[in-house]
Amino acid sequence: MSSGATSVRRRAMMGLPSRTTHRGSKHDVQPKSRLPIEVYEEVIDCIASRASFPEIDTSIAQDDADMPVSDQPQLSWRATLVACAFVCRVWRIRALFHLNRDVWLPSRKHVVSLSRHLRRHPDRQAPIEHVFIVKSSADHLSTFAMMLARQLPSLRSLTLVDVDFRTARSLHAGSIRHLSAYPNMTRLELRFVAFETASQFASLLLALPHLRYLACHTVFCLDDQRVMSSSRLPHKNQCEIVVFDSSDEIVDALATLSTILLARKLTYASPTRERHIQQGQQLLDAYGPSLCDVRIDVPELGIREKLDMGHTNCKHPTFHQ
Repeated sequence: MSSGATSVRRRAMMGLPSRTTHRGSKHDVQPKSRLPIEVYEEVIDCIASRASFPEIDTSIAQDDADMPVSDQPQLSWRATLVACAFVCRVWRIRALFHLNRDVWLPSRKHVVSLSRHLRRHPDRQAPIEHVFIVKSSADHLSTFAMMLARQLPSLRSLTLVDVDFRTARSLHAGSIRHLSAYPNMTRLELRFVAFETASQFASLLLALPHLRYLACHTVFCLDDQRVMSSSRLPHKNQCEIVVFDSSDEIVDALATLSTILLARKLTYASPTRERHIQQGQQLLDAYGPSLCDVRIDVPELGIREKLDMGHTNCKHPTFHQ
């Protein structure tokens, strides 16, 4: 494969349009087919839905939860979506619609490249709604927060996958606070994320004043230092919280931040009985008065009876085994 083709494919994987228009090339030729265009578009839409991480489901099997990020099927589906963009003009338009909406940033150089691209083409800032920061150090997040601030007006969701805050060398609270410059960011998903301290986790949440959805899937930290209650935000955010198989320090930080986060819906699960009872009760105690919807996935019988639901506003909690 030529270097030019390789560059085009790399840009497409990031969600950036190609520098070339393929005018007069075979890519602009619509293949002869008896199928209507809508059928192809529906197929590409299905591929795009698989190329994005689904919402965290606390009822999934533990074997699936432990799957390495490099083996997650979303990566291969993303590559398939990129391949669709090279078939013809019709396919490229539909595939780029999805690739430009969900941008993956696997390294700092991709953040820099995206920033330069958006400065040259301001009209391409608006389509980006969801950013994935995948398999990297938290320094990468710091670069994203500072460099792309105010360049992504439509960004509403940030997903960190396999990000390690413990190896960050240039991360500091000031850089994380730049996330507040994304006014429409209301969703944060953390998957296989390691923090040095729970305070880092708290700082990340405090940097998102409009947070409405928080999901923690296998999130942990090394230091058992507790997070002090904060009143830096003048209002409480009504939000949904999902917690699956995360450490005691993360759950403790979430309980402390109940003075800021007003959880209306709580979904919780842990694969071990002891942790399930302790963490589940801690979250219920912290958010009980504001909870209207509670779903708890229990690993075994008998746990439901050990959880005190009396002080929550949820009349019909849902339990799954």
